Amino acid sequence: MVATCALLAVVLLAADAGLEPPEVTALAEAAASPAPLALDAGHPADPFAAEYLPPGEQEVGPGKGQVRVFGLGGVTSGPDLLATFTVESLHLAFLAVRGSVTAELSNFGPPHPHLLSARFGVGLHVAPYRRVDASVFVDAGLAVIDLFTPQRTATPLLSPGLALEVAFTAHLFLRAEGQLTWLRAPASLLRWAGLLGLGWTL
Repeated sequence: MVATCALLAVVLLAADAGLEPPEVTALAEAAASPAPLALDAGHPADPFAAEYLPPGEQEVGPGKGQVRVFGLGGVTSGPDLLATFTVESLHLAFLAVRGSVTAELSNFGPPHPHLLSARFGVGLHVAPYRRVDASVFVDAGLAVIDLFTPQRTATPLLSPGLALEVAFTAHLFLRAEGQLTWLRAPASLLRWAGLLGLGWTL
């Protein structure tokens, strides 16, 4: 009500003074827009202002565009100790391209072939952007049997598997993996393995 009365008074005074319509409009706008109050003048900045802001978003679990590396160790049939190092690139949130190197570190039990292999394949993640994720993968590649003996032989292999991951942070995760490895050596050979280790998202 007060602002309306002030606006009318400005317009009437301007008309009595013989001002042009643009000048009347400028005076009216000035009267209708009070100057902002300088509330912060003379006051220090709030030292706790950052605590009022919401936390920034972070991707937890597998997601599109990630490159992930993980090293696993475990036991394979033989029995043997097995180690594998894998690099995985997710071109989609659920679809990954993988490359890995796997080596048997021991040769316990009765005599049997000792394997070293390089594998490439694809993986399918069923719960991207989640702290707990499961995936399936299929790798194919080349294995060298008994590399450090005169009987060494190279043979193709096929290795499907399942994995379960738990993400601790946006980068660090735990991975458990089970896989089968079939290869055509001088005779057909099927091996299983159970692996556990840590991974890092680059």
